[in-house]
Amino acid sequence: LLWNASVKQATAALKKLRVAIVDYNELRIFLPVEIVDLIGPSYPHAMERADRMRSTLRDICIREHETTLTSLQDMGKRDVRRYIETLEGMVPFVAGRMLIYHYSVHQMPADDHLCMMFVEVGVVPDSAEPEGVAAALTREVNADDAIDIHEGLVAAVEAKITPLRKAHKARVEARRTAMAPKPR
Repeated sequence: LLWNASVKQATAALKKLRVAIVDYNELRIFLPVEIVDLIGPSYPHAMERADRMRSTLRDICIREHETTLTSLQDMGKRDVRRYIETLEGMVPFVAGRMLIYHYSVHQMPADDHLCMMFVEVGVVPDSAEPEGVAAALTREVNADDAIDIHEGLVAAVEAKITPLRKAHKARVEARRTAMAPKPR
């Protein structure tokens, strides 16, 4: 829920989902429009987010025959990374957060908001993409510090983020369209 959204938006949406659903399996069978109704149609990328949530939960259910990832606890870090990153509907930012918070796999997530903040303060060029920023951060940040630094960056984005400029809006929309799940 935090991908390309504010902490405040993500927290509010999570509360709404927790009240409305019993477990993730129930969320898996919700229609995307029902998820959008829960989190609100003005939520950033609401329909795409709902489609991705549902696709990811469905893929987990197909692989695991349940909506948990307990089987990953016994896997090596490379296998866990491959598993998470190849889930249908998964975006790199969400995969990165799952990897550092739940599986101790070194990763520095970056979304459009962090990338834009870095562009605005002159750390990266205007052409920078979140995946490139994430890769650079992952190389530069020590694994032991990854969670603390990620949380600091999320807080900085929350405090600094300004409305998207027109050029950024077009770039974000083009990237989002390119990342959209392909129809079957």
